[in-house]
Amino acid sequence: MHPLAADSTHPTALPGPFAHSVVPIVLGYVIAHYATMFLLEGQHTLILLSDPLSRGWNVFRTAHREVNTGITAHVTVIATVQMAAVVGGHLLGVMSAYDRCQAVSPAWSAERPAATAAGDGLLHRWRSSAPVR
Repeated sequence: MHPLAADSTHPTALPGPFAHSVVPIVLGYVIAHYATMFLLEGQHTLILLSDPLSRGWNVFRTAHREVNTGITAHVTVIATVQMAAVVGGHLLGVMSAYDRCQAVSPAWSAERPAATAAGDGLLHRWRSSAPVR
């Protein structure tokens, strides 16, 4: 029996405790794919909120504004934000899964390879903000 599945009798019982680690990955992909759309369509929504029934109102004094598309000229910034969102989401997902793995199975700590133990030390130093020597 796998050390992580020591307390479970069915193979489908194990993914449940790790489901939360997918959330940061999903958020990273949502930010990467939709951040630019939110910036542009959000402006359009604020403009339309001033006159929701097309009666010539200007409730929030935004009806006569135009959508600023200047963000689309900064392709490098957009690409950097997208990449950082995806990579950051994956890093947070792996870290949360790693924490849950240690909590779910203390026996796993004794059987892990040396490379994982070294990674655990680096992760602990990073979280405690201790300088790496």
